[in-house]
Amino acid sequence: MSDSIKRIDTLRSLYNAKNTQTTSSISEELRELKTELKIANEERALAQESNEVRTLVGSATSSPYLSDQPFYNKERIYNSPKEDSWKEVRSEEQNRQAAYNLMKLKKLNII
Repeated sequence: MSDSIKRIDTLRSLYNAKNTQTTSSISEELRELKTELKIANEERALAQESNEVRTLVGSATSSPYLSDQPFYNKERIYNSPKEDSWKEVRSEEQNRQAAYNLMKLKKLNII
């Protein structure tokens, strides 16, 4: 934790050293906000990179199965249930029931 605090303090001093111009108080506050956003973005990117490296190294080396890999997405696999949902055909009774429900909702002014 202390390493990240030191890194944030170093970044703050770096950005403050770059912006040592005399201007109005509003622009100074905006400049401070800008530097804080830069610092937060750099910290977030650093944390995300370290997290990605940990997950890639941990899962890729410890498990030989595809489903355990971070890049695996079930919904992109050929013939997945979501991909094949267009093949399902409703019966006539299911169509009537859906139309009846829609009609009742319209009468009740819910739709």
